[in-house]
Amino acid sequence: MIFLEKYVIATNRQIRSWSFGEIRQTREAAKKDKSIIHSSLDEQRIFGPRVDMQCECKKYVGIKHKGIICDRCGVKVSSSSVRWERMGHINLKQEMEYSLGNETQQIQAFPVMPARYRESKVGRALNDHYEQIVESNQAGDVKGIDQGIAGIQEILLPLMETAYGWGLPETDIIAHGLVLTQPEEEFNIFDVL
Repeated sequence: MIFLEKYVIATNRQIRSWSFGEIRQTREAAKKDKSIIHSSLDEQRIFGPRVDMQCECKKYVGIKHKGIICDRCGVKVSSSSVRWERMGHINLKQEMEYSLGNETQQIQAFPVMPARYRESKVGRALNDHYEQIVESNQAGDVKGIDQGIAGIQEILLPLMETAYGWGLPETDIIAHGLVLTQPEEEFNIFDVL
């Protein structure tokens, strides 16, 4: 996969910088206890509103409220298109070895793809793998976390290869989902002179 030559494994700090919040609970747990929905894959505070210009509890509706963060539900009133961009993350209880291509690195945070990707037909399988990572993380099951990550790689690697080959703007978001980032270019004073 040629794109692996252009990307490096991201650091925990980079992964958390892409994120709008931490995923700590499974959807099933959130359905049983509405008070913890604010930490699941359905979290609108993290991934953005489902409906344009409307917070989750509908206290603020309409363009006149754009940019307001609801004091009741915590959702920022904005376009639902942010659901294509806003990522979450899962803090792993222990550092794990993550390898892709020829590179291996320890990670303690794993990125969660934006909601719109996960709401597609193919993307629903991603949710199952993220759920497996969350459940396994809670149980301290390293093998289960590895299986969840492998499932995500199985889905996203071919997608990344296609997006990279076609030069699609979504390439970096998919790369972030694979814990990849483009290396920072080093500033060389002699290049400027």
